[in-house]
Amino acid sequence: MSNTAATPKVLTVGAWSLLGATLGLGAAYFVYVRELPVFESTAVVAIRGIGAANPATEESQAGPSATEPPGSSSVVGIAAEQLVILSEPVLKLAIDPRDGDVAGFLRRHDLQVDYIDSSAHEGAMFAIKGRAETPSAAAEIVGSVVAAYVGYVSKEDGSELWQQTLAQFTETHAAVNQRIEELEQQLEKLALPAEASILNGSVISRAASEAESLQADMEHVASQRSLAVTKLQKVELLLAAGDPDPAYQELLAVLQITAPPAPQPQHSAMDRRDAKQTEAQQRAAEIEQVRQQRIALTEQVQRELVPLQQELDLLLLNVGTEHPKAKGLRKQIAAVRAKLARLPVVPASLDPVPNPFDQRDAPSNDPAEAIQERDLLRQKITSRLAALRVEIQRLDARYSTIETELDDAATVVAGQQQVLQEEQRLRQALSQQYLAADQITRTLAAVPKLVSRQVKVVTVVQSPDRGMQIAPKLGMHLAGGGGLGVLAGLMLSGLFLVTAQENRSDALG
Repeated sequence: MSNTAATPKVLTVGAWSLLGATLGLGAAYFVYVRELPVFESTAVVAIRGIGAANPATEESQAGPSATEPPGSSSVVGIAAEQLVILSEPVLKLAIDPRDGDVAGFLRRHDLQVDYIDSSAHEGAMFAIKGRAETPSAAAEIVGSVVAAYVGYVSKEDGSELWQQTLAQFTETHAAVNQRIEELEQQLEKLALPAEASILNGSVISRAASEAESLQADMEHVASQRSLAVTKLQKVELLLAAGDPDPAYQELLAVLQITAPPAPQPQHSAMDRRDAKQTEAQQRAAEIEQVRQQRIALTEQVQRELVPLQQELDLLLLNVGTEHPKAKGLRKQIAAVRAKLARLPVVPASLDPVPNPFDQRDAPSNDPAEAIQERDLLRQKITSRLAALRVEIQRLDARYSTIETELDDAATVVAGQQQVLQEEQRLRQALSQQYLAADQITRTLAAVPKLVSRQVKVVTVVQSPDRGMQIAPKLGMHLAGGGGLGVLAGLMLSGLFLVTAQENRSDALG
């Protein structure tokens, strides 16, 4: 019973598949006939004598080329000949003179040249292929290319190609030599600075070292002026604040003026001894502070000196003691060492604490003497302020002088850098031109000397055949269309069976 029920399903599936395959084949064939056909024709030529006129081969009979059989061709010669067959001079002979679009002709007919490795004929064999929309047109295209190549090779025994090549290389060689002369003349006209060189874009010369030293001096002067101006402004602010004792004491400290001890009332010897001890402790703290400052400044000088000294040793080892860079480093080292001369002076320690019963060191209580001391301090303050203003003016003048000298040195260094960079550019260009001239000279030496004998002999081994259709492929179209048709039939049969089963279920229900 089940076999009887399955038979109609199989027949249904087979019928729909056959119908789909038929429709798919028909659609594929319709698409096939609608596409434009492409036919390819092939001709075979044998070329004997590739590279036979190479003088380098003729002069070196003892080399490997002397053992090659007549008509043998090198890989380079074969590749070059493939390019010659499809070159512009050959294709111009193959196309209509009114149509000068060689590139379009080559692209439109998809011209190709394949090397055939065969020992059946003497020389190298090439297959020339071309495509067109009809068999006769494809054969005609390939035949015209073969005829053009044969005529091109046989024209003047093939010497025209070598003449053109030789003329082109000779013209290029002359242009390169002329460019070399121009660059050499430009190099001779350059006024190169004496004892100057350039390294990694930086100029090494006496002017460059002076510029570096002036830059350091200018920064030092600017720092000193800034400190002096700050001190002057602070003093002016303290003077404007009036004459209280705290401001007056700070003013004396800023100007580094030592004030005499203020008159004190007579106290007992024990009180004076305590005061002396306190002052001695303060002086000891000041001495320790100055000592720490000296140690810190000394360590800073050592840190600055070590790399400079190492760089100087390396420079002396490579270029000698008289090099401008070495002299500049010596100046920098001297400037750093000069900082040691500006170390703060350690204050002298106080005398031992006197005898408590000794009244000789007691300060005076005379008011007139105190007034005289205050007037003397004011005179010192006025004198110090005047000296401070004069020092600022001197630093301004020194800064202006250094700035002018630095501008002059920078101008000289910039000019040296421009000339040295131009020299580098010219020498690099000369190096490239020398290399190009050497390569062209070698090429000219390897170009074959034209002789009165045939360079190449071309034999047509196989004339252009009637073009064979290469696209579109009927088999691929039919296979694709049939497969898609069968798949569509299976899908339709399945849909039909499902629908029929649902209708039967509805009828039974």
